[in-house]
Amino acid sequence: MAPSPRPVVIHYERDFPYPPEVAYAWLTDYQDDDHERAGAIVKKRIVVRREHDKDGRVVEVEFDGELETFGQKTKGRGIVHLHPDERRWVATLGDKARWVYEYRLVPTPGGSRILIDYRLGSRRLRRRVLLTIMKPFIRRELDKMWDGFAAAMEKELAPEG
Repeated sequence: MAPSPRPVVIHYERDFPYPPEVAYAWLTDYQDDDHERAGAIVKKRIVVRREHDKDGRVVEVEFDGELETFGQKTKGRGIVHLHPDERRWVATLGDKARWVYEYRLVPTPGGSRILIDYRLGSRRLRRRVLLTIMKPFIRRELDKMWDGFAAAMEKELAPEG
């Protein structure tokens, strides 16, 4: 069997005005209505299983998902491996195209920064070329999605008063 071709990688960063542990807890609390918080891309994400460690922390989430970018839909099972002590998580999405998203939160003076590497895999050369050409447009879609998540985070974490 031939080795898999190298994926197209998109690096993405965003700042949040919350400490890493607060942002991590919010971002990794997968709920069935998460797609309503996203401003783009995430069309469905239904949790089908959660696995806990001996301390009761969620360390794996499995979901049925659907993503859409520029009219192209990707459906399939997603598995997220959570590493709470490191404030990082890795999501593997899709049945045919192995898309791997690696997330990490680091402290900043004003809160935290999320560092993400989106690794978009495809065995088809045409699709990899298209993904490479579309990187700037995909980044704009990612901005819209993260704008939605950031707004929801702000609304849900705002102090009552």
